[in-house]
Amino acid sequence: GGTVGVASNATDFGWTAVSDAAWLTVTAGAAGTGNGTVTYSVAANGTAVASRTGRLTIGGQTFTVTQGGVTGSVTLSLASDAVGVAGRVGGTVGVASNATDFGWTAVSDAAWLTVTAGAAGTGSGTVTYSVAANATSVAGRTGRLTIGGQIFTVTQGGVTGSVTLSPAAYAAPVAGVSGRSITVTANATDFAWTATSNASWLTVTGGAAGTGNGAVTYSVAANAGGERTGTLTIGGRPFAVTQGAKPEILVATTRFERTVVAGERTAPLVVALGGTPGLPVTVRVDVAWLEVTAGAGTLPGRLVMTPSAQLRPGLYVGLVTLLAEGAEPILVTVRYTVTEAPQFVALPTALELDGGTPQTLYVTSRGRQVRYAAEAVSDGGWLSVTAENGTTPVNLQVRANSFFLKPGVYTGMIRVTTPEAGGGGPIVVPVTVRVGAVGQ
Repeated sequence: GGTVGVASNATDFGWTAVSDAAWLTVTAGAAGTGNGTVTYSVAANGTAVASRTGRLTIGGQTFTVTQGGVTGSVTLSLASDAVGVAGRVGGTVGVASNATDFGWTAVSDAAWLTVTAGAAGTGSGTVTYSVAANATSVAGRTGRLTIGGQIFTVTQGGVTGSVTLSPAAYAAPVAGVSGRSITVTANATDFAWTATSNASWLTVTGGAAGTGNGAVTYSVAANAGGERTGTLTIGGRPFAVTQGAKPEILVATTRFERTVVAGERTAPLVVALGGTPGLPVTVRVDVAWLEVTAGAGTLPGRLVMTPSAQLRPGLYVGLVTLLAEGAEPILVTVRYTVTEAPQFVALPTALELDGGTPQTLYVTSRGRQVRYAAEAVSDGGWLSVTAENGTTPVNLQVRANSFFLKPGVYTGMIRVTTPEAGGGGPIVVPVTVRVGAVGQ
């Protein structure tokens, strides 16, 4: 509905109105004579951002029409994208422009969000983008692509925080330990973790909390009881600490007493050793007269204690100490009483009997009392002794039964022995009896 007046210098001058652009149309007054009016219309400029110019030629005169372009803009096929931790390659967003000549660009505000194609375009098009893996953070992140003035938002979740531990477990000594360290490697620099213990004897001494990589120090108390296991939980991961039972040495008794005879070979004392299987045992002896060995050297085993055969009479006391790492020492007391070897003594040293009158033979033993056996030895059995058995010292009664003997001189003997080992050799006392003729 635009109009332009036409003034002619002659009432009979014929003229026409012609447009040079399809979008500029003469709607009335395309031809006239003399004065007149030309009506025209201008189509909308909806597909270009550039302005355009058209001309109406009216009776040889030019009437110029200038029309501005649209304000270029785009719409996006997606407003946002939610991407996993692993990222995305080849994500796309469609770009629809309101003008075929509208030039636009696609720009990212984050280094991990990259435009891989369609960084610039004219009219409608497509933008391709990549999202890097979010491998080092538990926190999510947001990046934006600005495409032709429109915002395309990309959100990405963080990793699930976790740690690895080095070493993965520990076997603690029975005596305990302090200042042990665990290297903590996190999969995310911003992953916050804590370290806790489930046992009172297992204590976190450093690094109870941390973020990202770090270290945890701990101590283990000495174990006075059985085998045990505790756990440190670090960033959700368990760290097992095992500790063996307190080692021990066991013997049936720790005191031994023996009485031996000087100069005699003495059997060793053999003592069974029990306790923690495989535990190495060492022996310490505080006297030179006692030889001690620990058979096998590890438990179970035996302890062999042998006194010197050169000990003189007297009292000997020795201390044997059994030692093993981590175990309480065992003290074994060995007490030997060494006596003199017994020696029979008889008084008198010979007997002469007169008929049936008995005589006394005193028998004793030097060094110690011993059990004895007395025997009368004679041809025909005319000699007798009482008591035949007993313990020294003793008064033996020796008698000759000469009633049936012919006149003459007869000899026999009293022999005294002992059944005890080391009790001394036998003693022999000669006995003489004289038998006279009847009536003399």
